[in-house]
Formats: sequence, structure tokens, C-alpha cells
Amino acid sequence: MTDYSRATWATTDTPKKWDAFMAHDNGNPSRYLAYYLIARHVWGQERTSSMAEVGFGGAQDFRWAWRQLHDRGLVGYTGYEIMADFVEWAGERYPGYDFRAGGFMDLEEYDITYTRHTLEHAHPFLWRKCLARLLRATRELCVLTWFMPPGHGNAMARNWTGQSWQNKYDQGKVLKVVKGMGFNVTIWPVATNEVWEMRRDDGSGT
Repeated sequence: MTDYSRATWATTDTPKKWDAFMAHDNGNPSRYLAYYLIARHVWGQERTSSMAEVGFGGAQDFRWAWRQLHDRGLVGYTGYEIMADFVEWAGERYPGYDFRAGGFMDLEEYDITYTRHTLEHAHPFLWRKCLARLLRATRELCVLTWFMPPGHGNAMARNWTGQSWQNKYDQGKVLKVVKGMGFNVTIWPVATNEVWEMRRDDGSGT
């Protein structure tokens, strides 16, 4: 059982098809906000911050955002993806960068972590473990973007064509995990998404 699922429907089983499927989301302002939060965090530092993206998919954010931060020496980027074909494709398309097969449970420690539209696809019994592992791997800043933002009331889970979970979690339960891991959170509603900016409350995330 993987820690999160990504459906491999017939229409999206290659990076090229995935690009076409995700074209509607490429200009989503939540992407730009996530970039701004991370760029602001690293800008002006005299060191390179290590950064991991969980679920890079077709490298949509890497190609326009994380790649330039990496090339400028502001971050040292590592991308994790559970779909092996996508990892192979990214390595061939962008040689010299660190793309790995894996998910939340495979994370090493990084100064910054980022994930977009992944936790909604976690198995309903594993989402807390995935979120806790993401935060445990984060030394300073975690940026998490939801397409189904946590709400109020019981978590809702449904199986989508037997291949992918889509879950809407209870916000109070999610915040309990975040605060229990020692993080403060700022929630940014953007269009239909939410971007969660989570920083360690010991001051290391400022």
C-alpha cells in the first residue's frame, strides 16, 4: 500500500498526457503563492536551503519555479514521485537534478518541503501518518496546497474508480497534527485552493 495514490487512468498514463490533463491548473494562482512563500524564505540567505517536493508529477512546478531557485543556488532541490515512469521521464528531461521514486514515507530531512494536491489522495487510514512524516522531515518551512481544503465535520472519503482516494478532512483534526508536530500555520485561501504555510514554532522557520 503506497502512502498516497495517483490514478493511472488511460488518459494520463504518460507525462505528456498528464501535462494535457493538468493544463487547466498550470496558471492556478496558488502555484505562484507557493513559489512566493518559498522564494521569500530563501532570498538573501548566505547558504543553500535543501528542499523536497513530494509528488512532482509532470514537473509542472519544477520547470518554472524550483529549477530557477536551484540553479541560482538558493535551494538544493529533490523531487519525490511514486510513479516510476514519471521519475524516469524527469531524469531524462532534466538531467543533473535529483528526482527519486518515493513518497512521504521516503523523505529524508530538508529545510523546506512542498507538496501540492497529494494528501487528498492518501489512504484514509494513513493521512495523519503522511502529514506527520512530512512535518517531521521539515526543519524550517512546509508549504502544502490543498484542492479540497479541510473543512468542519467528519472526514469524507470516497474511492474514485477504484484507483484513487479523494478525501476532505476535518480541519480541526488536521490542525491538531500540525500543532502537535510543533508548527504554526498560516492559511491562505486562493481561488478554490488553500495554501498552508507551516513554520516551526521554535523560530527556526522564520
